[in-house]
Amino acid sequence: MRIATNVDKVTHLLFADDVLVTAEARSNNVRRLKKIFKSYCSWTGQPINSQKSMVLYGRKVSKKRRRKLNKIMGYKEVKEFYYLGIKLAVRRMKVEDFSNTIEKAMCRLNSWGARCMVIAGRQNVIDQNSLLKHDFLPENGKQGLHYIAWETLCLPTSLGGFGIHGAAGRQGPLRARIAWMFLQNNNSLLYKILYKKFGKKIWDNDVKRGATTAWKIIKDGINYIRPIVRLQVNNGSSININTDKWKLDRCLSKWPATCNISEIAEKKVSFLMEEDGKWNLEILSEFFLADMIELIQQMKTGENNREDSLELIRTNTGKTIAALCEEANNLNNDGKYSKHNWLKKLKLNQRVYLFWLRALNGALPTNNWLCYRRLAVNSNCPRGCNENEDLEHVMIKCNKMVDLLQNLRECGFNVPSFQSVDNCIMNLRQNPDKGLTKIFALAVYYS
Repeated sequence: MRIATNVDKVTHLLFADDVLVTAEARSNNVRRLKKIFKSYCSWTGQPINSQKSMVLYGRKVSKKRRRKLNKIMGYKEVKEFYYLGIKLAVRRMKVEDFSNTIEKAMCRLNSWGARCMVIAGRQNVIDQNSLLKHDFLPENGKQGLHYIAWETLCLPTSLGGFGIHGAAGRQGPLRARIAWMFLQNNNSLLYKILYKKFGKKIWDNDVKRGATTAWKIIKDGINYIRPIVRLQVNNGSSININTDKWKLDRCLSKWPATCNISEIAEKKVSFLMEEDGKWNLEILSEFFLADMIELIQQMKTGENNREDSLELIRTNTGKTIAALCEEANNLNNDGKYSKHNWLKKLKLNQRVYLFWLRALNGALPTNNWLCYRRLAVNSNCPRGCNENEDLEHVMIKCNKMVDLLQNLRECGFNVPSFQSVDNCIMNLRQNPDKGLTKIFALAVYYS
Protein backbone atom coordinates (compact mmCIF):
# COMPACT_ATOMS: atom_id res chain seq x y z
CA MET A 1 0.00 0.00 0.00
CA ARG A 2 1.44 3.35 -1.07
CA ILE A 3 0.06 6.38 0.79
CA ALA A 4 1.71 8.96 -1.50
CA THR A 5 3.60 8.85 -4.79
CA ASN A 6 7.04 9.63 -3.33
CA VAL A 7 6.96 7.50 -0.17
CA ASP A 8 7.81 3.87 0.53
CA LYS A 9 5.14 1.20 0.47
CA VAL A 10 3.58 -0.01 3.70
CA THR A 11 3.44 -3.81 3.45
CA HIS A 12 2.53 -4.83 7.01
CA LEU A 13 1.91 -3.60 10.55
CA LEU A 14 2.63 -5.78 13.59
CA PHE A 15 1.40 -5.34 17.15
CA ALA A 16 1.57 -8.30 19.56
CA ASP A 17 -0.52 -11.07 17.93
CA ASP A 18 -2.38 -8.71 15.54
CA VAL A 19 -0.94 -8.65 12.01
CA LEU A 20 -2.18 -6.30 9.29
CA VAL A 21 -0.93 -7.14 5.79
CA THR A 22 -1.53 -5.02 2.67
CA ALA A 23 -1.05 -6.22 -0.89
CA GLU A 24 -2.40 -5.81 -4.40
CA ALA A 25 -5.51 -7.90 -5.05
CA ARG A 26 -3.99 -10.52 -7.40
CA SER A 27 -4.03 -14.30 -7.31
CA ASN A 28 -0.25 -14.71 -7.26
CA ASN A 29 0.06 -12.25 -4.35
CA VAL A 30 -2.58 -14.13 -2.36
CA ARG A 31 -0.87 -17.49 -2.95
CA ARG A 32 2.47 -16.05 -1.82
CA LEU A 33 0.90 -14.61 1.32
CA LYS A 34 -0.74 -17.93 2.10
CA LYS A 35 2.62 -19.69 1.68
CA ILE A 36 4.28 -17.15 4.00
CA PHE A 37 1.57 -17.63 6.64
CA LYS A 38 1.97 -21.41 6.42
CA SER A 39 5.75 -21.19 6.87
CA TYR A 40 5.32 -18.85 9.84
CA CYS A 41 2.89 -21.23 11.52
CA SER A 42 5.23 -24.18 11.04
CA TRP A 43 8.18 -22.25 12.50
CA THR A 44 6.46 -20.82 15.54
CA GLY A 45 3.75 -23.40 16.18
CA GLN A 46 1.11 -20.65 16.27
CA PRO A 47 -1.91 -21.48 14.09
CA ILE A 48 -4.01 -18.80 12.39
CA ASN A 49 -7.60 -18.42 13.61
CA SER A 50 -9.55 -18.37 10.35
CA GLN A 51 -12.75 -17.29 12.09
CA LYS A 52 -11.11 -14.09 13.38
CA SER A 53 -9.16 -13.37 10.18
CA MET A 54 -10.74 -10.97 7.69
CA VAL A 55 -10.11 -9.52 4.22
CA LEU A 56 -10.94 -5.94 3.20
CA TYR A 57 -10.89 -5.03 -0.51
CA GLY A 58 -10.66 -1.68 -2.22
CA ARG A 59 -13.62 -0.22 -4.05
CA LYS A 60 -12.11 -0.90 -7.48
CA VAL A 61 -11.81 -4.67 -6.97
CA SER A 62 -14.60 -6.47 -8.87
CA LYS A 63 -16.96 -8.96 -7.22
CA LYS A 64 -15.70 -11.77 -9.46
CA ARG A 65 -12.10 -11.24 -8.34
CA ARG A 66 -13.17 -10.99 -4.71
CA ARG A 67 -14.93 -14.37 -4.82
CA LYS A 68 -11.87 -15.95 -6.44
CA LEU A 69 -9.43 -14.52 -3.87
CA ASN A 70 -11.73 -15.43 -0.95
CA LYS A 71 -11.78 -19.02 -2.15
CA ILE A 72 -7.97 -19.13 -2.15
CA MET A 73 -7.50 -17.49 1.26
CA GLY A 74 -10.43 -19.05 3.09
CA TYR A 75 -11.10 -15.89 5.15
CA LYS A 76 -14.35 -13.96 5.39
CA GLU A 77 -14.75 -10.69 3.49
CA VAL A 78 -15.78 -7.56 5.39
CA LYS A 79 -16.41 -3.93 4.49
CA GLU A 80 -14.81 -2.62 7.70
CA PHE A 81 -13.08 -3.95 10.80
CA TYR A 82 -11.32 -2.84 13.99
CA TYR A 83 -7.54 -2.84 14.37
CA LEU A 84 -6.19 -1.91 17.83
CA GLY A 85 -9.59 -0.46 18.70
CA ILE A 86 -9.79 1.82 15.63
CA LYS A 87 -12.22 1.19 12.81
CA LEU A 88 -10.67 0.75 9.35
CA ALA A 89 -12.75 1.18 6.20
CA VAL A 90 -12.26 2.17 2.57
CA ARG A 91 -14.74 5.04 2.86
CA ARG A 92 -14.35 8.38 4.62
CA MET A 93 -14.98 8.09 8.34
CA LYS A 94 -18.01 9.70 9.99
CA VAL A 95 -18.58 10.84 13.54
CA GLU A 96 -20.62 7.70 14.27
CA ASP A 97 -17.63 5.51 13.42
CA PHE A 98 -15.79 6.74 16.52
CA SER A 99 -18.68 6.14 18.92
CA ASN A 100 -17.09 2.89 20.13
CA THR A 101 -13.83 4.68 20.97
CA ILE A 102 -15.69 7.48 22.76
CA GLU A 103 -17.76 4.95 24.71
CA LYS A 104 -14.62 3.15 25.92
CA ALA A 105 -13.06 6.44 26.99
CA MET A 106 -16.19 7.47 28.89
CA CYS A 107 -16.33 4.09 30.65
CA ARG A 108 -12.76 4.58 31.86
CA LEU A 109 -13.48 8.09 33.07
CA ASN A 110 -16.64 7.01 34.89
CA SER A 111 -14.91 4.07 36.53
CA TRP A 112 -12.04 6.33 37.60
CA GLY A 113 -14.47 8.75 39.24
CA ALA A 114 -16.23 5.91 41.08
CA ARG A 115 -12.98 4.35 42.32
CA CYS A 116 -10.95 7.43 43.18
CA MET A 117 -13.51 9.85 44.58
CA VAL A 118 -16.22 8.81 47.00
CA ILE A 119 -19.33 10.89 47.63
CA ALA A 120 -17.70 12.57 50.65
CA GLY A 121 -14.78 13.62 48.47
CA ARG A 122 -17.11 15.02 45.85
CA GLN A 123 -19.04 16.95 48.48
CA ASN A 124 -15.76 18.38 49.81
CA VAL A 125 -14.89 19.64 46.33
CA ILE A 126 -18.38 21.11 46.03
CA ASP A 127 -18.10 22.88 49.42
CA GLN A 128 -14.86 24.48 48.29
CA ASN A 129 -16.22 25.44 44.87
CA SER A 130 -19.99 25.82 44.83
CA LEU A 131 -19.93 27.02 41.22
CA LEU A 132 -19.66 23.38 40.15
CA LYS A 133 -22.41 22.13 42.43
CA HIS A 134 -25.21 21.72 39.92
CA ASP A 135 -22.99 20.23 37.21
CA PHE A 136 -20.63 18.09 39.30
CA LEU A 137 -23.28 16.69 41.67
CA PRO A 138 -26.77 17.84 40.50
CA GLU A 139 -29.64 17.99 42.95
CA ASN A 140 -32.76 15.99 41.99
CA GLY A 141 -31.36 15.56 38.48
CA LYS A 142 -31.57 19.31 37.75
CA GLN A 143 -28.75 21.57 36.66
CA GLY A 144 -28.41 25.17 37.82
CA LEU A 145 -27.41 28.38 36.09
CA HIS A 146 -23.96 28.80 34.56
CA TYR A 147 -22.80 31.97 36.32
CA ILE A 148 -19.26 32.06 34.95
CA ALA A 149 -17.88 30.75 31.67
CA TRP A 150 -16.21 27.33 31.82
CA GLU A 151 -13.16 28.82 30.11
CA THR A 152 -12.68 31.18 33.06
CA LEU A 153 -13.05 28.37 35.61
CA CYS A 154 -10.39 26.33 33.81
CA LEU A 155 -7.80 29.10 34.07
CA PRO A 156 -5.04 28.64 36.66
CA THR A 157 -5.53 30.31 40.01
CA SER A 158 -2.80 32.83 39.17
CA LEU A 159 -5.04 34.20 36.40
CA GLY A 160 -8.22 34.36 38.46
CA GLY A 161 -9.56 30.87 37.68
CA PHE A 162 -9.96 27.71 39.74
CA GLY A 163 -7.28 25.58 38.10
CA ILE A 164 -9.77 23.01 36.79
CA HIS A 165 -8.46 20.85 33.95
CA GLY A 166 -11.05 21.10 31.19
CA ALA A 167 -10.98 18.30 28.63
CA ALA A 168 -11.41 20.62 25.64
CA GLY A 169 -8.70 22.98 26.85
CA ARG A 170 -6.21 20.12 27.32
CA GLN A 171 -6.73 18.78 23.82
CA GLY A 172 -4.09 20.99 22.20
CA PRO A 173 -1.33 20.37 24.80
CA LEU A 174 -1.96 16.61 24.66
CA ARG A 175 -1.69 16.71 20.88
CA ALA A 176 1.56 18.63 21.32
CA ARG A 177 2.99 15.59 23.10
CA ILE A 178 2.15 13.44 20.07
CA ALA A 179 3.66 16.05 17.72
CA TRP A 180 6.86 16.22 19.81
CA MET A 181 7.26 12.43 19.64
CA PHE A 182 6.65 12.64 15.88
CA LEU A 183 9.32 15.33 15.37
CA GLN A 184 11.90 13.66 17.62
CA ASN A 185 11.65 10.18 16.12
CA ASN A 186 12.90 10.69 12.57
CA ASN A 187 13.18 6.95 11.96
CA SER A 188 9.53 6.15 12.66
CA LEU A 189 7.30 4.97 9.85
CA LEU A 190 4.84 7.81 10.42
CA TYR A 191 7.57 10.46 10.14
CA LYS A 192 9.04 8.96 6.98
CA ILE A 193 5.64 8.92 5.29
CA LEU A 194 4.33 12.32 6.37
CA TYR A 195 7.63 14.19 5.96
CA LYS A 196 8.12 12.88 2.43
CA LYS A 197 4.52 13.73 1.62
CA PHE A 198 4.40 17.24 3.13
CA GLY A 199 8.06 18.19 3.64
CA LYS A 200 8.59 21.62 5.23
CA LYS A 201 4.84 22.25 5.15
CA ILE A 202 4.87 20.70 8.62
CA TRP A 203 5.61 24.18 10.03
CA ASP A 204 3.07 26.04 7.89
CA ASN A 205 0.11 27.51 9.75
CA ASP A 206 -2.62 26.43 7.33
CA VAL A 207 -4.04 22.95 6.82
CA LYS A 208 -5.51 22.12 3.43
CA ARG A 209 -9.10 21.02 3.19
CA GLY A 210 -9.52 17.25 3.02
CA ALA A 211 -6.33 16.51 5.02
CA THR A 212 -6.23 13.29 7.02
CA THR A 213 -7.14 13.23 10.70
CA ALA A 214 -3.60 12.20 11.68
CA TRP A 215 -2.15 15.19 9.84
CA LYS A 216 -4.63 17.60 11.47
CA ILE A 217 -3.77 16.29 14.95
CA ILE A 218 -0.02 16.67 14.36
CA LYS A 219 -0.45 20.16 12.87
CA ASP A 220 -2.54 21.25 15.85
CA GLY A 221 0.08 19.87 18.22
CA ILE A 222 2.88 21.67 16.36
CA ASN A 223 1.03 24.99 16.76
CA TYR A 224 1.10 24.45 20.54
CA ILE A 225 4.77 23.41 20.47
CA ARG A 226 6.00 26.59 18.77
CA PRO A 227 6.27 28.76 21.93
CA ILE A 228 8.32 26.19 23.88
CA VAL A 229 10.92 25.09 21.29
CA ARG A 230 13.74 26.61 19.33
CA LEU A 231 16.25 25.38 16.76
CA GLN A 232 19.51 23.89 18.02
CA VAL A 233 22.43 25.04 15.89
CA ASN A 234 24.53 22.23 14.43
CA ASN A 235 25.68 23.15 10.92
CA GLY A 236 23.34 26.20 10.75
CA SER A 237 22.49 25.66 7.09
CA SER A 238 18.71 25.44 7.61
CA ILE A 239 18.24 28.28 10.15
CA ASN A 240 17.41 31.79 9.00
CA ILE A 241 19.21 34.37 11.13
CA ASN A 242 16.28 36.78 11.37
CA THR A 243 13.03 34.83 11.14
CA ASP A 244 13.87 31.53 12.90
CA LYS A 245 14.00 31.16 16.68
CA TRP A 246 17.50 29.92 17.57
CA LYS A 247 18.64 32.28 20.35
CA LEU A 248 16.86 32.41 23.73
CA ASP A 249 13.06 32.49 23.27
CA ARG A 250 12.48 34.68 20.22
CA CYS A 251 13.77 35.40 16.73
CA LEU A 252 16.20 38.25 16.07
CA SER A 253 13.65 40.16 13.97
CA LYS A 254 11.93 40.99 17.29
CA TRP A 255 15.22 42.44 18.60
CA PRO A 256 15.95 45.02 15.86
CA ALA A 257 18.15 47.14 18.13
CA THR A 258 20.69 44.35 18.60
CA CYS A 259 21.72 43.77 14.98
CA ASN A 260 21.66 45.14 11.44
CA ILE A 261 18.64 43.27 10.09
CA SER A 262 18.60 44.62 6.53
CA GLU A 263 22.04 43.26 5.61
CA ILE A 264 21.48 39.72 6.92
CA ALA A 265 17.80 39.36 6.01
CA GLU A 266 18.17 36.15 3.95
CA LYS A 267 21.36 34.78 5.51
CA LYS A 268 21.61 31.45 7.31
CA VAL A 269 23.28 30.91 10.67
CA SER A 270 26.07 29.01 8.88
CA PHE A 271 27.11 32.43 7.50
CA LEU A 272 28.17 33.36 11.05
CA MET A 273 30.22 30.19 11.56
CA GLU A 274 33.63 28.96 10.48
CA GLU A 275 34.24 25.70 8.66
CA ASP A 276 35.00 23.84 11.88
CA GLY A 277 31.63 24.87 13.38
CA LYS A 278 32.92 27.63 15.68
CA TRP A 279 31.55 31.19 15.68
CA ASN A 280 33.30 33.69 13.41
CA LEU A 281 34.01 36.65 15.69
CA GLU A 282 34.89 38.96 12.79
CA ILE A 283 31.52 38.50 11.07
CA LEU A 284 29.64 38.72 14.37
CA SER A 285 31.31 42.05 15.16
CA GLU A 286 30.25 43.40 11.78
CA PHE A 287 26.51 42.84 12.25
CA PHE A 288 25.80 42.57 16.02
CA LEU A 289 26.29 44.67 19.12
CA ALA A 290 28.57 43.56 21.94
CA ASP A 291 25.81 42.21 24.21
CA MET A 292 24.33 40.04 21.46
CA ILE A 293 27.78 38.78 20.43
CA GLU A 294 28.38 37.68 24.01
CA LEU A 295 25.06 35.80 24.07
CA ILE A 296 25.78 34.08 20.76
CA GLN A 297 29.26 33.02 21.83
CA GLN A 298 27.78 31.41 24.94
CA MET A 299 25.76 29.06 22.72
CA LYS A 300 27.18 25.59 22.29
CA THR A 301 26.95 24.41 18.70
CA GLY A 302 26.47 20.74 17.91
CA GLU A 303 28.36 18.62 15.44
CA ASN A 304 29.08 20.50 12.23
CA ASN A 305 28.19 17.53 10.02
CA ARG A 306 24.72 17.11 11.55
CA GLU A 307 21.50 18.79 10.51
CA ASP A 308 19.92 21.38 12.79
CA SER A 309 17.38 19.99 15.23
CA LEU A 310 14.71 21.09 17.70
CA GLU A 311 15.27 21.58 21.42
CA LEU A 312 13.19 22.77 24.34
CA ILE A 313 13.72 26.35 25.47
CA ARG A 314 13.30 25.36 29.12
CA THR A 315 14.96 22.11 30.16
CA ASN A 316 15.27 20.23 33.46
CA THR A 317 11.94 21.61 34.66
CA GLY A 318 10.51 18.20 35.49
CA LYS A 319 7.37 19.04 33.50
CA THR A 320 5.87 17.18 30.57
CA ILE A 321 5.49 18.61 27.09
CA ALA A 322 1.75 19.00 27.66
CA ALA A 323 2.34 20.97 30.89
CA LEU A 324 4.86 23.29 29.20
CA CYS A 325 2.45 23.95 26.33
CA GLU A 326 -0.36 24.65 28.78
CA GLU A 327 1.82 27.18 30.62
CA ALA A 328 2.77 28.90 27.37
CA ASN A 329 -0.88 29.06 26.32
CA ASN A 330 -1.86 30.60 29.67
CA LEU A 331 0.96 33.11 29.34
CA ASN A 332 -0.55 34.30 26.06
CA ASN A 333 -3.85 34.85 27.88
CA ASP A 334 -2.17 36.66 30.77
CA GLY A 335 -3.04 40.10 29.45
CA LYS A 336 -6.67 39.11 29.02
CA TYR A 337 -7.24 37.64 32.49
CA SER A 338 -4.51 39.07 34.75
CA LYS A 339 -6.73 42.08 35.64
CA HIS A 340 -8.11 39.99 38.56
CA ASN A 341 -4.76 38.86 39.97
CA TRP A 342 -5.04 41.34 42.84
CA LEU A 343 -8.11 39.51 44.13
CA LYS A 344 -6.19 36.24 44.53
CA LYS A 345 -3.40 38.00 46.42
CA LEU A 346 -5.85 39.15 49.12
CA LYS A 347 -6.20 35.52 50.31
CA LEU A 348 -9.90 35.89 51.05
CA ASN A 349 -12.21 33.23 52.39
CA GLN A 350 -13.38 30.93 49.60
CA ARG A 351 -16.97 32.16 49.77
CA VAL A 352 -15.89 35.81 49.74
CA TYR A 353 -13.49 35.13 46.87
CA LEU A 354 -16.26 33.43 44.92
CA PHE A 355 -18.58 36.38 45.55
CA TRP A 356 -16.03 38.86 44.19
CA LEU A 357 -15.11 36.62 41.27
CA ARG A 358 -18.77 36.61 40.24
CA ALA A 359 -18.96 40.37 40.69
CA LEU A 360 -15.86 41.03 38.56
CA ASN A 361 -17.18 38.73 35.83
CA GLY A 362 -20.64 40.32 35.80
CA ALA A 363 -22.29 37.16 37.16
CA LEU A 364 -23.52 38.34 40.58
CA PRO A 365 -27.22 37.33 40.88
CA THR A 366 -28.62 40.78 41.71
CA ASN A 367 -32.27 41.57 41.03
CA ASN A 368 -31.24 43.49 37.92
CA TRP A 369 -29.29 40.45 36.68
CA LEU A 370 -32.21 38.13 37.47
CA CYS A 371 -34.61 40.39 35.56
CA TYR A 372 -32.25 40.33 32.60
CA ARG A 373 -32.35 36.53 32.73
CA ARG A 374 -36.17 36.70 33.10
CA LEU A 375 -36.03 35.05 36.50
CA ALA A 376 -37.48 38.02 38.41
CA VAL A 377 -39.99 40.81 37.73
CA ASN A 378 -38.77 43.46 40.17
CA SER A 379 -35.24 44.87 39.91
CA ASN A 380 -35.41 47.12 42.99
CA CYS A 381 -33.23 46.54 46.04
CA PRO A 382 -35.06 44.27 48.56
CA ARG A 383 -33.71 46.35 51.50
CA GLY A 384 -35.97 49.33 50.83
CA CYS A 385 -33.50 51.53 48.93
CA ASN A 386 -36.02 52.07 46.11
CA GLU A 387 -33.19 51.88 43.59
CA ASN A 388 -32.24 49.44 40.87
CA GLU A 389 -30.18 46.67 42.44
CA ASP A 390 -27.25 46.28 40.07
CA LEU A 391 -23.56 45.70 40.75
CA GLU A 392 -22.87 49.38 41.40
CA HIS A 393 -25.69 49.56 43.93
CA VAL A 394 -24.46 46.47 45.80
CA MET A 395 -20.83 47.62 46.00
CA ILE A 396 -21.26 51.38 46.51
CA LYS A 397 -24.77 52.88 46.82
CA CYS A 398 -26.76 50.49 49.02
CA ASN A 399 -27.81 52.08 52.35
CA LYS A 400 -26.61 49.06 54.31
CA MET A 401 -23.22 49.33 52.61
CA VAL A 402 -22.95 53.07 53.25
CA ASP A 403 -23.82 52.62 56.95
CA LEU A 404 -21.31 49.79 57.38
CA LEU A 405 -18.48 51.82 55.83
CA GLN A 406 -19.37 54.78 58.01
CA ASN A 407 -19.16 52.61 61.14
CA LEU A 408 -15.77 51.32 60.03
CA ARG A 409 -14.48 54.86 59.56
CA GLU A 410 -15.71 55.79 63.05
CA CYS A 411 -13.71 52.85 64.40
CA GLY A 412 -10.52 54.22 62.84
CA PHE A 413 -10.42 52.27 59.57
CA ASN A 414 -9.82 54.70 56.71
CA VAL A 415 -11.92 52.74 54.20
CA PRO A 416 -12.15 54.61 50.87
CA SER A 417 -15.39 55.55 49.10
CA PHE A 418 -15.97 55.32 45.35
CA GLN A 419 -18.24 56.87 42.73
CA SER A 420 -18.52 53.99 40.22
CA VAL A 421 -17.71 50.31 39.84
CA ASP A 422 -14.84 50.97 37.41
CA ASN A 423 -13.35 53.52 39.79
CA CYS A 424 -13.74 51.06 42.68
CA ILE A 425 -12.02 48.16 40.92
CA MET A 426 -9.20 50.35 39.61
CA ASN A 427 -8.44 51.78 43.06
CA LEU A 428 -8.65 48.38 44.77
CA ARG A 429 -6.21 46.94 42.25
CA GLN A 430 -3.72 49.79 42.68
CA ASN A 431 -4.11 50.30 46.43
CA PRO A 432 -0.82 49.35 48.16
CA ASP A 433 -2.58 48.82 51.50
CA LYS A 434 -3.82 45.23 51.15
CA GLY A 435 -5.34 45.36 54.63
CA LEU A 436 -7.82 48.12 53.79
CA THR A 437 -8.59 46.46 50.45
CA LYS A 438 -9.41 43.21 52.24
CA ILE A 439 -11.60 45.04 54.78
CA PHE A 440 -13.55 46.69 51.97
CA ALA A 441 -13.97 43.36 50.18
CA LEU A 442 -15.31 41.73 53.36
CA ALA A 443 -17.60 44.71 54.00
CA VAL A 444 -19.20 44.38 50.56
CA TYR A 445 -19.73 40.68 51.07
CA TYR A 446 -21.24 40.88 54.58
CA SER A 447 -23.39 43.91 53.83
